[in-house]
Order: sequence, then C-alpha cells, then structure tokens
Amino acid sequence: MTHAAAIGRTVEPRLLGISLEHVRSAAVWLMLASSFYVIVEPAPTDVVFILTLLLFLPSGLRISPLVFPMILCLLLYNLGGFISYIVMADNDKAGMFVVASVYMGVSAVLFAFYLAENPEQRMAVIKRGYIAGAVIASVIGILSYFDVAGLATLSPMGRAQGTYKDPNVLSTYIILPALFLIQDVMLRSSGSKMLRAAALLTILACLFLSFSRGAWLNFVFSTVMMIGLTFMLTPSARLRSRIVMLTVIGIGIATVLVMYLLTIEEVRTLFYDRLTLVKSYDTGETGRFGRQLNALGDIFVWPLGFGPM
Repeated sequence: MTHAAAIGRTVEPRLLGISLEHVRSAAVWLMLASSFYVIVEPAPTDVVFILTLLLFLPSGLRISPLVFPMILCLLLYNLGGFISYIVMADNDKAGMFVVASVYMGVSAVLFAFYLAENPEQRMAVIKRGYIAGAVIASVIGILSYFDVAGLATLSPMGRAQGTYKDPNVLSTYIILPALFLIQDVMLRSSGSKMLRAAALLTILACLFLSFSRGAWLNFVFSTVMMIGLTFMLTPSARLRSRIVMLTVIGIGIATVLVMYLLTIEEVRTLFYDRLTLVKSYDTGETGRFGRQLNALGDIFVWPLGFGPM
C-alpha cells in the first residue's frame, strides 16, 4: 500500500476492538428492546438512552438542516411549558411533566439525527429493537392476563397490562411494531416468515386482550392506511396482487384468532362488556364526555391552558 493510499484510507473508529458503529447500533437496539419494562421510573430504557446519547455525542450524529424546524418547534413548546411551570414550581407532578417533555424532545432530536445518515440500515436497527420489546411486552401481558406462574398481579384491571402501568398504554405501544411486521410480511419474500408471523400473532393477541377500544380503532385505522398507501405507491402489479392476497389471508387469520380467544369465557364476557359504547363513567356532568363539554367553556377563560398540571 502506498503512502498516499494509506493517508486517503478512512480508519473506522473502534471501541474495545469493536466497530463503534456496531456498538452504537447495539445501544440503539437495546434502548428500544428494553422499552418493554416501564413500571419503574426512570425505566431501564431511559438509562440506556443516556448511555446511547453519550456514544453518539462525539461524532456519531449527522447534523441535518432538515431537522432544524422540528428543533425550533420543540424549543418553543418546552419553553412555554417551563414558563407556565414557574407559577406552580411547588407542584412535583408539574415538574415531572416539564422534565418528561424535555426528555422526549431530546429523544426525538436524537432519532432524527440518527436517521439522517444511512437511514435504511439504521431504521432496520430501530425496527428490530422495537419489535423485540413489543414481543416481550406482549408475552408478559398475555401470561399475566391468564395468571400463568402467578403473574396476575401484573394485570390488576383484568386486562393484559404486563410490565406497563396501564393496559391502554401497553396496547398503543405495540401498535407500531405490529405495523412493521405486517408491512414486512407483505413486502418481503425472503427471511424468516414463520418467525415474523409468530411475533405478529403474539402482538395481536396481546392487543386484543388489552381490551382497549381506542387502541383497537387506532390499529384498524393505521393498518388500513398503511396497506392502502403501500398498495398505491407500489409500481409492481405483481406486488400489488401479493398485497391484496396477503391482506385477505391476514383478515382471515385475525378473525380466527379472535374467535378462538372468544371461546374462553372470561375473555368473551369482558369483550362484550367493552363493546358497550357508553359506560357509566362516560355519562353525567362529571363523566368523561361531560367533563369534555365543560372544558369547552374553560378554553375562553384560560386560552393558554392550565399549565403543566
């Protein structure tokens, strides 16, 4: 090798003999995979996030001008939250709201800069980590629902909750990984199809057993929109036929899964109960809808909101 070639050659940064890019990818994967456990705060994923941020700070993030508008909006949003917090600084919950808002803003910026370089490769890392976390959370949620190994304590509301504080939060957390898997099944003809299908069915079973009506609607709407956009933006007629065929098969499998779960009496009873559109806590002046109607008048009294309460 000539001296000129040696100078022109880029030396890849390494950490303990391992490619620094691989270490960073592993940290991102672990951060998302560990997001299945959020009973305690800070959660393990929050700790891994800090370590991941430190790994990227020296030179691992590409500063893209396309992210600047988002940064500006996040700064203005969090500045407003901090100003409103000043008048109620003795409220611990308000302080946690501001801290959590700043944390989520920093997380958004990190992911945006992370994906600015090698977006396809790095998005694959995000997807794999997120799917792993969702599958683990779903398995624990299902086991806790059926009280396997005494895990019923993780489902105090009688709905799949697992290592989350609320079934509604768990159910919304696993929607995006389910969409990732559905799209992979539709578009990829190679890879471990059975493994993806098993992961998807596990997530869908947990989503159903969470009995979150909002999450159900969210999933159905998101799935229809994703499949529709994928179909319209796909130039290949063969791939479009594949999408239609797999959609029909998928609907059939999902129907069979739901019907099987409904053969279990406790599942069927809770399902019919959750199908009631208006519950007792929805009606009346102090019910969910009544409070929302009363809040309409408060908009004119406090146009800037109540602050971070």
